[in-house]
Parts: sequence; C-alpha cells; structure tokens
Amino acid sequence: MKDEALARGYELPLPFGVSVVYNYLARDIKVSDVRIGVNGEPVQSVSHFLDLGSTSKVNAGLIKMDAWILPFLNIYLLGGYIENESTSSGHVSLPRPGPIPRPPLEFDFKVPTSLDGFVGGRGVSLAGDIRSCS
Repeated sequence: MKDEALARGYELPLPFGVSVVYNYLARDIKVSDVRIGVNGEPVQSVSHFLDLGSTSKVNAGLIKMDAWILPFLNIYLLGGYIENESTSSGHVSLPRPGPIPRPPLEFDFKVPTSLDGFVGGRGVSLAGDIRSCS
C-alpha cells in the first residue's frame, strides 16, 4: 500500500522509529474531603476532624519503539523505569466529650511511601487525513 499512498501524493513517515522520553513531576496534592463508612453504616465525611495533603515526586524514563505496518496503522512497544516518592500528611482534631469543656485532642502524622520498578506497554495508533474525506 506504500506505493499507492505515495502515488496519491501522501507523505509517509519513516517505517521504524525509536524515541526516549524522560518525565519529572513534583506536585502538592490537597485532599478536600475524606469519607468513611464503618460496618455497613452510611459513608460520612470526617473532614471536620481530619485535614489531609500529600506531596509527590515522580521520575519516569521510557523507550518507545514503533513500526508503521500499513500507511495508516502504527504499532508500538514501550518500556522503562519509574520511581515515585510521596509523603501524605494529616492533622487530626478530635473533640473530647464530657461536661467540662476541654481543648480537642490533636495530633499530626506523616506517611512516606515509595515505589519503583520497570514498566511496559504496547499499543496501536490509527492515522488519517481529514483533507481526504472531502
């Protein structure tokens, strides 16, 4: 089909390709609401007792190899390595019941998490030209 596509005036990409991608992402995540349901009870918000947030740093490096097997059909494989370090933090403020007013019981916590490992995937891309649809 290559010769026919070229005869019609289409420009075709190279049949094989390799690309390298590096991505770095650092962000703060604000949690606006936390809801909990216990022992089949309805889910209720606990955000007036709990304030949560998180920070995350992600490094990802990928290699992608692709091949055009038809003028409109591309297949690809990708593989790489990902590393993620996050820290979730919270502030808890619990009221103390009783007849005598007392300040709430308050404490802070941090939960560090990390993951790393190899990633991979495969896929198919279809291509077209809207100029040829007239």
